[in-house]
Amino acid sequence: MTFKPADFRIHGEQATSWMNSKHQHQRIMTLEQYVFPLSGKRLVNDIEGPLIRNGLSERVEISRPIRPD
Repeated sequence: MTFKPADFRIHGEQATSWMNSKHQHQRIMTLEQYVFPLSGKRLVNDIEGPLIRNGLSERVEISRPIRPD
């Protein structure tokens, strides 16, 4: 199974544990924007540390505020 359908499956299984629907939506939107382009079509067994690290570092860089020099 590839990562994207696996994630949607887990997301559905955990739907009742989310605090509210806003958090559910935010999680999916974040995955759609930052994670699925890198790993959505990869087999779950093929996803390893460097791929996860690269996806997370891209997300962190984008979320940091831009400060004037």
